[in-house]
Amino acid sequence: MEESLIAPNTASTEEKAVQDLEDELVHGAEQETEIEEDIFTEMASSFDDSEEKGPPVSDKLAELLNSRFGSKLPDKKLREKLAAYPIPQNCPNMEVPQTNQEVYSALHPYARKADVRMRHTQKSMAKAAVAITLCTNTLLQVRETLATVDPTQLKATMGQCIANLTDALGMTSHAIKDLSQKRRDMHRPTELKRLAQ
Repeated sequence: MEESLIAPNTASTEEKAVQDLEDELVHGAEQETEIEEDIFTEMASSFDDSEEKGPPVSDKLAELLNSRFGSKLPDKKLREKLAAYPIPQNCPNMEVPQTNQEVYSALHPYARKADVRMRHTQKSMAKAAVAITLCTNTLLQVRETLATVDPTQLKATMGQCIANLTDALGMTSHAIKDLSQKRRDMHRPTELKRLAQ
């Protein structure tokens, strides 16, 4: 009779132990799943290359920008815009460099065509930098004349405007320099091949 009393008690203890172990495994698996989800969420966010958005601009300006950034200017309009912004006399480094004629003549026709296209893109960027330069110069002049007349807030606003335009100049000039380097890099294999002959 003792055996029958011990057996049910042992059985319920074993069942409880098995149930506890199952609960622990299920709970552990849930925790692991949560950790994995956290890891995958973190990994996904690290691969997210979308930039944080800044404050909105005026609706009319946004409409113009979305229109312009959505398509290229017609060739005639682009030529007019480029002609309207000659490089300032005292800024020779804004000029887009020509490809060395000896190097250019050694290039494969495909490379020549690519070089011309890159130069056109570079020239457009340089002319955009000229437009920004003229705007910056004008703001500097206006800031000096208004500083004695208008309140401090206007001067601070002008200062911020100049800083923003100067940042734009820095980024544009970086891109122009980068394009120049890429063009040079594109010529190297042809130059090396020509020199080896």
